[in-house]
Amino acid sequence: MTRQRSPSVAQAAGRGRGLSLAAVATAAVLLLGIAVTTVMVALSLAHFRRVADEGSEQAARLLARTTAARLRAVGEEDRPQVLEHIARQARVDLLLVEGEGRVLVDTGAELERPASELLLSPGGFTDTSTGRSAFSAQSLSPPQAHLSVVALVHAPATPLGSRDLLRALVVLAVALVATASYGAFRFAKGASDDLEVVRARVERMARAPGEPVGEPVPIRTFEQGGVVAAAFDLLLERFAASERAHRQDLEQAEAIDEGRSRFLATLSHELRTPLNGILGFTDVLSAEVEGEISDGAREDLAVIRKSGEHLRGLIDDILDLSAIETGTLRLDRALIDLSPIVDDVLRSMAPLLEGRPVRLVAVGDRPTLAWADRRRVHQILTNLIGNAVKFTAAGEVRVTLRSGDQRARVSVSDSGPGISEAEAQLVFEEFRQVGDARLRRKGSGLGLAIARRLTLAHSGSLALDSVPGEGSTFHLELPAAPLAETSEPPARRSSPPAPGSRPPVSRPPVSRPPGRSRLA
Repeated sequence: MTRQRSPSVAQAAGRGRGLSLAAVATAAVLLLGIAVTTVMVALSLAHFRRVADEGSEQAARLLARTTAARLRAVGEEDRPQVLEHIARQARVDLLLVEGEGRVLVDTGAELERPASELLLSPGGFTDTSTGRSAFSAQSLSPPQAHLSVVALVHAPATPLGSRDLLRALVVLAVALVATASYGAFRFAKGASDDLEVVRARVERMARAPGEPVGEPVPIRTFEQGGVVAAAFDLLLERFAASERAHRQDLEQAEAIDEGRSRFLATLSHELRTPLNGILGFTDVLSAEVEGEISDGAREDLAVIRKSGEHLRGLIDDILDLSAIETGTLRLDRALIDLSPIVDDVLRSMAPLLEGRPVRLVAVGDRPTLAWADRRRVHQILTNLIGNAVKFTAAGEVRVTLRSGDQRARVSVSDSGPGISEAEAQLVFEEFRQVGDARLRRKGSGLGLAIARRLTLAHSGSLALDSVPGEGSTFHLELPAAPLAETSEPPARRSSPPAPGSRPPVSRPPVSRPPGRSRLA
């Protein structure tokens, strides 16, 4: 199988790479500087115009009052000459208006609106033929109160000197923005360079063969980059320490696992020897070779025989589980028919149903071919059917065979109490039993765990469907033909034996009577 190479750090970084930090920082400072300059110019022009308008209004008021006082002192025939003289000297426009709004004297300004409207307001701004002007109206004292003097002082929209102010502000803003942009560029460039050093070092670490622990990253002069590099170095040190601790723990766990396997193999051999002697002498006594025995003694021997067989089954289960976990289990695969194996297991289960209204039924396709180890399949079916028989007080245990081109399927259904959804997640765990406590004492809690491990070793699957109060169904699937890759998948990952370690102890096959069953 071709192994896909993981993308490099450079490829991963390239996929997510956008604008550089230096470009972003420079653009941000530049835009901020332009925005600040625009606001400053707008505020300065508004303030300058407001000051100029206030000066124009004040000049118009003073001029209107002064002119009104001057006109009171001259005769009616001299008023036009006086207004012309004052307007020419002050460079403003003056109007002499009657109360009805009729202009008596005009020094040259042409109003855009009627003069009567100017008399209604003490002052303000209006448009004239010469542009925008500030105006102020002042009436003469009685008996000439029906006459009013209107002074118009030119107030342009763009105050005098505003262009020079704008030019100075722009020059100053450009200088400040350029300086800030250059500083931001250098700052961001230094940060980018330091981060690039860290990225390049990480990429070299990812590409380097062997342990994923690299050399420390050199700390540069840039302050923030130095902080990043120092933090990365600390991370490397902690990672290296964690890696060493992990390897030590793994080696210790492998040593413990190997020691446990040797211990179980040795212990089973030591237990099996006296156990075989007990069972052998039990058979001799039951055969009355040494003489007749009483009925009570015969019953006691039967109990001893049954207990010994149960103990031997527990030893076999523990050894099988140990072999699966350590990866030393070997399967002798061949194309086998599952139907005679099912019939043999059902016959061996029949004695367990004495006194119980339970039927054993096998239906489905015959033959049902599977690519598997006959002995291990017999063991799987014994555990599944035995589990169904154990938990079925009345009703039926049905085994259904289905043949296919790719998979052979065996379903074991019972009419027992069923299993809840929470407990269904636990039935395949080692030394875990669910259901009726009275029935759980009859098993070791290894039968279903071993059945599932053996099924996975065959590249098959074992699943459970159960409804509380209606029964349970175990679905077993096995390959129906040789796999393209016949290497046996281990039940779990395990490291190869260390040089000089003892090979796994092989178990000689143990003969079992036809009625032998393994219950979960």
